[in-house]
Formats: sequence, structure tokens, C-alpha cells
Amino acid sequence: MVDPNDPLAPPRRSARSVALPAAFALAAAYGLYLLWQPRPLPVDVATIARGDLVQTVDEVGRTRVRDRYTLSAPIEGRLLRTPLRAGDRVVAGQTVVAEFAARPAPLLDARTQAEREAAIRRADAAVATAEARRSQAQAEANAAAAESQRVLTLHAEGLASAADREHAERDDRVAAEGLRAATFAVQVAEHERELARASRVPSALPDESPHAEPAPPPAPLALRSPVDGVVLRVHEESARALAAGAPILDVGDLRQLELVADFLTQDAVRVRPGMPATVERSGALDAQGQALRLQATVQRIEPGGFTKVSALGVEEQRVAIVAAPSGPAADWQALGDGYRVELRIVVGEAKDVLRVPVGALFRRGDAWATFVARDGRAREVAVQLGRTTPSHAEALGGLAAGDVVVLYPSELLADGAPVRVP
Repeated sequence: MVDPNDPLAPPRRSARSVALPAAFALAAAYGLYLLWQPRPLPVDVATIARGDLVQTVDEVGRTRVRDRYTLSAPIEGRLLRTPLRAGDRVVAGQTVVAEFAARPAPLLDARTQAEREAAIRRADAAVATAEARRSQAQAEANAAAAESQRVLTLHAEGLASAADREHAERDDRVAAEGLRAATFAVQVAEHERELARASRVPSALPDESPHAEPAPPPAPLALRSPVDGVVLRVHEESARALAAGAPILDVGDLRQLELVADFLTQDAVRVRPGMPATVERSGALDAQGQALRLQATVQRIEPGGFTKVSALGVEEQRVAIVAAPSGPAADWQALGDGYRVELRIVVGEAKDVLRVPVGALFRRGDAWATFVARDGRAREVAVQLGRTTPSHAEALGGLAAGDVVVLYPSELLADGAPVRVP
């Protein structure tokens, strides 16, 4: 035992002098531990839920009048100033769209006169052919209407499916449009016949005797609209001399619009006639302030593709797809010829599937994966995918409803890394 009064004994250390350095050492060790601990990475997340998945192919397109007619100078002469402007209404066979003063005809020989007469006979034959086709279209329209009525009756009695009824109604509409086109063709043929008859001039030599009175100038030739509609474009407004065949103005019926868009060929192979489509007008809003969406149906995919250079200078193979408006006609009244629209064609649809945002997916080898936020850490999970859209994909395995996935994961995120969810 050490004597406390012994001067040679070592100094006695108090408990305070021992505890204070130990506390500093523990604090330093804890600080170093916190310094080297990985900090939670802030991430954006989304919750997996069930819903509908609609696959579409989208492209910017334009509207155009289905039946567009360009009235041109029938013979060489002088065009009188036209009173019409773009947007004016015209009536088939009544509205005079332009007056054309023919140049005094030169002396015609027998051959030229025979050619004029042959042109008139050819125009008469064209009228007869158009009338025969109109009669055929009338018969087909009557048969389609009767078949549609029969299928509607069977569907009401439960003896025909909804698909049969839709096909019958579509055939009825197609036959009715065919009859309308055949009627327009008859009007155009009659108009061409009038032009052929107007080009006929006498072949006799003019009377050159000194007492002969000068021949009166020929009356102006009145060009009338072949269809009901509006003036789409005026090529020549002022009076001027024109060569035969020079365009004067375009007319068409704005109620007969169609939609045309150039799709990539790899997207076009998924499209079939009859598929539904939606049309969005740039800048147009409905009563609720949402983008105005109109309904349409794919009519045809043109058989020939073409090469088009994109804005980035890449050559692309594209093909034109034509869609027809559907729904109330009043919804389409604000559209005209050549308007820009966004055409979205529905190529697939799935009901009540597990949807995962595309922004949460990334490639891991040959498979797809995502990060799931669980207990403050990111867990990498392999995902089996089905249908995909630009915004969501169908999760067939690996995820469950209610899972919280990390959106747009960065390269700093790894399996098991701590994350901070807002």
C-alpha cells in the first residue's frame, strides 16, 4: 500500500482527469464514423399502381380536302378578273367561278375540226361512263343500307355480334361515300363536256368581201363550279392572258376532310384499317381548358413508301397513312384544308395491368431492372416487361402494386445505397 504522505510516491490521478480525454476520444471516433458513413442520396420516386395501358403511334400530320378540283383554262385566251376569293361558297353548276374570253380562233383545217369533234364525242362517252358508275354505286349503297338494317335487327334480337353490326355500319358508310364520289364524277364529266363543246369553232373561211360586216367578238366562256363547297385557293386573280391548261382556282367541300400523316415504316406495319385514332389540334382547347381531342378512324395505309430526311439529317423510310374524321361533324367545323394536326393511332390496349414508369427502368445486361425504395435503401429488382408506351410499361413480374420505385436513377445509385425520399 502506498503511503500518501511519502514524497517519493507517484501523484494520484483524479477520475475527472481520466474521463475527459476518454470523452474527447469517443467524440472524435464518432465524428470519424459519421464522416465516412455514406450520405443518403435524394431521389424522386413513384408508386406502382394498376391501370389501363394504351399503345399508340404518334405523328404530326395535316388535313386535306378529299375531293379537290382545280379549274383551269380550257383553251388559250384571256381570263377576266374573277370576283371570288378563298373561302367563298360555290354551288355545283350554278356559281360562275371565272369568265374566260377565248382568243379568236384561227382557220381550222379538216383534221383539227375532226379532232375537236372527237373530243366532244369522248366527253359524251365520259359522261355516260360516269352515269353508269353512279348507277352502280347507287345499287351498292342500297344493298349496303339494306344489309346494315338487317344486321341491326339481328343484333337487337341477339342473333348478331357487335362486331357484325359495326362492320355492316362501316360498309354502309363506305357505300354512301362511294355514291357521293360517283355523283361528283358525273358533275365533273358534264363540266368537261361543256368545255369540249365550247372549244368547237366553225371551220368555214371568214367572209373577206369589202361589204362584209365584222364578226362580233365571241361571248366570254363561263366556268362553273363542278361541286358544292368553297373556294380553296385562287391561282389567278387579275385579268391576264393564259395558256390552255393554266390553273385558275381550286374548289372543294370542307365537309369531306381527311387526315394524312407520314409514319415511319416500322410503326406503319402495326397499323390496320379501322383502328381508332385521336386527333389533337395545336393550340385548341375545349371547355375545360384541356387540349381539344377529336376522334378518327384509319382508312388506308398507302402501299408505297418514300425516303424523307429528318431535321437531324437522318434518312428515314416513311409511308402515308390516311384517317377519316368520326364523331359529331360540328367538332370538325373549325378545321380547314392544310391544317396542322397531331395524329395518334391506337395499336394496342390492355386493361387493369401493373404499370411502371419508363423513367424508372434501366438495362442490366440483357434484362430490365429498377430500384425499389425500401426501409430507406435502394434495392435493385429485375423486372419482366410486356407492352410498352412512351410513358409507362406493363410489369409482368418483379414488382407489386404499392412498390415505390426510383425515377431516373443516377450512376451514383447502387444496390443497398441509402436514399432520402421526399
